[in-house]
Amino acid sequence: MKTFAITMQYSARPVRRPAAWLVAGRGASEWLAEICRWGVPLAELTLYPVPTSASDRRPMGVLVTMRGAVVSASEPQAIPYGCLAGRLFLPVDAVLSPPVTDDEISALLGTSFEAVVWHPVCGLVGFETHDTLRISALLSLPPSPRESDWNGARPGIAANSRLRSVEPIRVLTIEAILEEGRGDIGSQAAELPKQPAAPDESPLSGLKRLGAGAAAAVAQAGIWLIDRLPTREASACSTSTSAGFAGGLKGWLHSLLEKVGRHISYESARARELRRLLHMLATDPDQGLKYALPVGGDAHRGQAPPSGQLARRDVNFDLSRLGGGGPADFWDVPAQIQAELFREYRRLAERELHLGRYRRAAYIFAELLGDLAAAAATLASGKHFREAAVLYRDRLKQPLEAARCLEQGGQWAEALKLYEELREFERAGDLARNLDQSEEAQRYYRLELERIAQRDDYLGAAKLLEHKLHAPDEALEQLLRGWSSLHQHRQCVGATFRLLGALGRHEAACEHLRRCTTATVSTFLYTDSAGVLADVARTYPDEEVRTTAADTVRVLAASRVKQAAPDERRFLLDAVAALAPEDRLLGRDCRRFLEYRPHAARADPLPPRKAVRTAELLRDIQLPVHVEWICARSTDQSYYAGGFIAGQTLFVVKGTWFETEPKFWVNWLVAKVPAGSPLLLEPDPHETHALFVHLPGGPVLAQQEFRPPQGAPPDSTAHSPVWATPETLALARAPYGVTWAVGRSAGGLALSAYNARNRPVASRLVEIPEQMAAVVDDFKVLMQVRDLRVYIGLCDRLIVAREQGDNEVVELPGLIRGLACSVSHSRRRVAITYETGGQIYWDDQFNERPEWFGLHLAEPIVEFTASGLLVAASTQECQVYSTSDRQSRLVAECRWKECTPIAVLRTGHADEFAVCFSDGRLRVFRVPQSS
Repeated sequence: MKTFAITMQYSARPVRRPAAWLVAGRGASEWLAEICRWGVPLAELTLYPVPTSASDRRPMGVLVTMRGAVVSASEPQAIPYGCLAGRLFLPVDAVLSPPVTDDEISALLGTSFEAVVWHPVCGLVGFETHDTLRISALLSLPPSPRESDWNGARPGIAANSRLRSVEPIRVLTIEAILEEGRGDIGSQAAELPKQPAAPDESPLSGLKRLGAGAAAAVAQAGIWLIDRLPTREASACSTSTSAGFAGGLKGWLHSLLEKVGRHISYESARARELRRLLHMLATDPDQGLKYALPVGGDAHRGQAPPSGQLARRDVNFDLSRLGGGGPADFWDVPAQIQAELFREYRRLAERELHLGRYRRAAYIFAELLGDLAAAAATLASGKHFREAAVLYRDRLKQPLEAARCLEQGGQWAEALKLYEELREFERAGDLARNLDQSEEAQRYYRLELERIAQRDDYLGAAKLLEHKLHAPDEALEQLLRGWSSLHQHRQCVGATFRLLGALGRHEAACEHLRRCTTATVSTFLYTDSAGVLADVARTYPDEEVRTTAADTVRVLAASRVKQAAPDERRFLLDAVAALAPEDRLLGRDCRRFLEYRPHAARADPLPPRKAVRTAELLRDIQLPVHVEWICARSTDQSYYAGGFIAGQTLFVVKGTWFETEPKFWVNWLVAKVPAGSPLLLEPDPHETHALFVHLPGGPVLAQQEFRPPQGAPPDSTAHSPVWATPETLALARAPYGVTWAVGRSAGGLALSAYNARNRPVASRLVEIPEQMAAVVDDFKVLMQVRDLRVYIGLCDRLIVAREQGDNEVVELPGLIRGLACSVSHSRRRVAITYETGGQIYWDDQFNERPEWFGLHLAEPIVEFTASGLLVAASTQECQVYSTSDRQSRLVAECRWKECTPIAVLRTGHADEFAVCFSDGRLRVFRVPQSS
């Protein structure tokens, strides 16, 4: 009997409905926190703890099943799983190869397991009846210990063994100079704990004190000489002018002595106060925050008399203090002490966020660190919406965010006025409806409808008419007009049949289906129609309409499939196969037709097959040529590219993988941008939120809608993150809805995380060597996120920041030119490129010897495909490597005319990739399967 191994393969789109959710995490508290967000009946849940591996039984997560419940929380931080044969759970985007029926699966699983979970990394896990848990069982479990804590203790201040001061053998007496300072210091000596000098204390502080002492000695010597000058009676040659000059000089020297004395006194007292502050922040943070010294820029008016003591402060955020307080006393804080203060302040800010004390966290961000964007987001998290709105409107110049905060805070009248000023009529209509102003709401909706109509956004107009204005007939009219739109044809066709089904107009639905086969439409519309109508054939509520839709799909495919291009042929055949997913023969025949290639007869035998295949060029996409392209990113459905026009206009385009040119664009007029300025593009992996566009060191980019050149309807929006500042150097968006950001900070890099609602969830200081901190602006900071680990590339160091708070710094053999991580739910791999070639690490084993690749490629850029292939591209060629089994093997390559690549991009298919070049060419390749 011939047997086959069943494998699980990734699919670009979900192939089954969610029946369970895999919640990541090692402890019950993490599972409960996520499950409680779903808003489902807890009594209906069944839990299956999934072990890390066969040798490690610690749970890596829990699979949660539910009877008839649907997760309603926004951005669930869990992975949807489908179900086969009633008890085999696997990801919704996983396909079994070869296909098997439910009866075959049941026979393979046997009868001993109640449920079986198939995880891409952990493998196949079986659960018997006694292995299941109810939600109540989690409440009785002890909390899982964490390996380390971000709020844990920090090393104390060690004694300084270096040169601390230089003192002369013979010291002039300056008791009178120090008298005032000695009184202040002696009165507080018992209150201040004796602290040793900081390990990295600069010896210049001792030299400063030495210089001050020398100045005092010179001044005292001058006074001594003046006192011994002969008087007017003893010297007949003395004049009143000389006596007046001597008196003035003596007065000036006395004033100098007083200033030097105060300086020495204040410097000594301030150094002690700073050591005391650091000790208190580490041992008693609540008390230490009351005396914390701002290092991020404090508002003030004028200059206060100098002091050697730290003033007690109110640790709750107060908006009035940001408008400019009283006079300030400026302290000259050494760079090392500033770095330690920054680290402690960020640690305490995250501590306050976790404790739910948002006003204290906002105080740290705004008044101690000077980060107003993080402070505003923190206030909004704590529901202090009015103060957050004032910060957004008056200090950050982001009126739309201010209006949103006012709306969330119940200040609807103010928000309504602000929305109207910003021409956000739909939001204004929603608020007017909440205020029971029906006529005003209708007026705002009609104004928004006029704006939408000007953009030919038929789908947006239909949604507004159906859901807000409750005019389904007008909505249906807009959708039918959208059938002839090149940009919204597919969405409008699908929405038309959804609305007809909801209204029960089944005869009209059949009539519109006949229109699909009689009207003359373009190739693009043919392709879109077949895919959408296949969905109608499966989901429409009326059987006659479903039958008519299936026939329409077959007619469309039969009339076009022979002369269609390869990509279009694939979509048409996929649509036909989707009509009967249970018919395995139909799917096989569609695949055979797609793979069939007629060959001409050959007199000579074929040459032997080469060991390395050639990547197949699928299509060329041309971006606008008048743009200097410098950056590109992608999702499964779309790609984004950005660059500058004449150094003054930032231009970003968006396109799909199936078109020959991008259709949507957005631009901003910015100041003269220096050559080589970086540009950050970060799309949402699920494309449910706006594209993040950021210029490090540049202006904040306001929200703009993507528009095609001919004025077709907008597609989505793009803007700078509301919390980004000129100090933000790198961004990375994770699939679980969190955006990580790295910015400049004293003593290192500030690593922060924000959720999909732009609320801060983490903030910490990543320390880097002092020599790297001095040149951080000279190198591009690279960042990748994989699960809950952040990889930061800077100079010749790779910094791995983990959830528990421990950072690993890996010293590399050269300057980092590129950085890439494998996709989620696959084996962890990190690829790093240098001036020549690159290295690949598996499973974060950076202490093991890595494997080199592309040794003759100059400054390659890299990316992993969805199937785990590593693509490395240089100016003349690219190489594709298999990275399975902890080995890298060259499997394909291709060449092109010399041109600089700016990005390697993933596409929606597992074995495809794209290379974007600086001249605006975007080339899509496929790696052929081995025979």
